[in-house]
Amino acid sequence: MYPKLNLTTVFKSLILILGILSCQDAQAADPDGKTLFMNKCAACHSTGSTKLTGPGLEGVNERFEKNWLYSWIRNSTALIESGDSLAIQVFEAGNKIPMLSFEDLTDQDIDAILAYIANPKAKEETTTVAATNEDDDVSPVAQQVEIWSDGSKGVSIFTLGPLMILAVVLIVMVVVSKRVPGL
Repeated sequence: MYPKLNLTTVFKSLILILGILSCQDAQAADPDGKTLFMNKCAACHSTGSTKLTGPGLEGVNERFEKNWLYSWIRNSTALIESGDSLAIQVFEAGNKIPMLSFEDLTDQDIDAILAYIANPKAKEETTTVAATNEDDDVSPVAQQVEIWSDGSKGVSIFTLGPLMILAVVLIVMVVVSKRVPGL
């Protein structure tokens, strides 16, 4: 009555669909300065004047040249060891606590972080449940519950849902094909 089910063709089709769905959120997009800041910087820095492990970063764009910031962010230790007087001054002002190196960040990533630091509220599409402090600094001290509405990079619920459904369908098909003769 029904044509014989070719599991190889079904499996290849599902792999193709899964590949397409998983790539839709991973397409190249402008880096999200807030996400990068929260993942790379917020453990030690605030966007305001509040000092954490490292200094508050308010006004960093005005105090330092962009190319110097690229070097400092990527590898502050190398910049200090090169004898850069500004790097040494910043290092000593920070109680000689070395900054982590972020050699994986591109110029575009750093630009996005610096733009976010300059105006942390500009692109904010979140609902903050708990306030950070009177300076509105973003810091890990502030326990925030955020509702993301920007469809940010990475895997989203809209990708995971179909992937899970397809995985369940594939498993059911394999189990059924082993139990039903001629399928």
